[in-house]
Formats: sequence, C-alpha cells, structure tokens
Amino acid sequence: MENEQKDVRVEDSSQGNLRDFDGCYTTDSLAVRLNVSKKFVVSHRQRIPGAMKIGRIWRFDKATVERRLARGNLL
Repeated sequence: MENEQKDVRVEDSSQGNLRDFDGCYTTDSLAVRLNVSKKFVVSHRQRIPGAMKIGRIWRFDKATVERRLARGNLL
C-alpha cells in the first residue's frame, strides 16, 4: 500500500514539473513558431529575449517572445 502511494506522489511531482514549463518554448517549438531552422535558434539563442538555460536544456519564455514578435523586433 505504501509503495502505491509513493508511485502516485512521484507521478504528481513529475506532472507538476511539466506544468512549470507550459509557458516556455523548447528549441524545436520555437523554430517551428518562427519558421526557421533549429540550427538558427541554437546559433542565436543567447540573443533571443526570454532565453534561459535549465541544466543543459534551453527554454524560451513564451510571453517575452510573443511580446517582442508583436513589436516586430525579436533579435
């Protein structure tokens, strides 16, 4: 019984981590959103507003990217 409860907690915690990144683009999803190659995003990622490195993975804040796109000056 205790093992089942631990499994549920682990699943809940992993789902919580996924929700933390709902407001972020991945490198792949940003490339699709901008209609550019993944290589372009990788080479310009430090110039993209809202870019953050989490461990080895880069994420891009959706709100910041969308706000800059609306103004017409992402980079």
